[in-house]
Amino acid sequence: MKILVAEDDLDNARLLESILKKNAHTVEVVGDGEEALKRLRGGRFDALLTDWMMPEMDGVTLIQRVRAEVETTPFILMVTAVGDDDSRQQILQAGADEFLIKPYQSEDVVRALSDGFARFTQPEPEVSVIKPVRVNGLPPFVGVVITAGT
Repeated sequence: MKILVAEDDLDNARLLESILKKNAHTVEVVGDGEEALKRLRGGRFDALLTDWMMPEMDGVTLIQRVRAEVETTPFILMVTAVGDDDSRQQILQAGADEFLIKPYQSEDVVRALSDGFARFTQPEPEVSVIKPVRVNGLPPFVGVVITAGT
């Protein structure tokens, strides 16, 4: 999986990069939302891991712009230290597919990515359409009966 990591904290960025590379992912790291948006416009990524608080453009704004402006949107995972209910709602409403609260375990990142990407890439279910049947050349009839009692 090709993953773009948008994280301004160098230690956190290195940690995420290490976790992902150990799990056989190709990783690119950028330090702000503006650069992440440029990379997403210029290349194809399977997933975006973004922090919330970053210079130039925060993670929530990045997610909104990716959903609105990038033709092929990746699976989006927000990794943040902000964990209250209002913030969680804001993250999901912005368009994140999943989020993790810092501090996290490396297994949490791997699980969130693999589970989320599996959901994200499932094929559309086949839909069968029932076609109306004409009886003796007449169009289909739908009858509605309403009864009431006292």
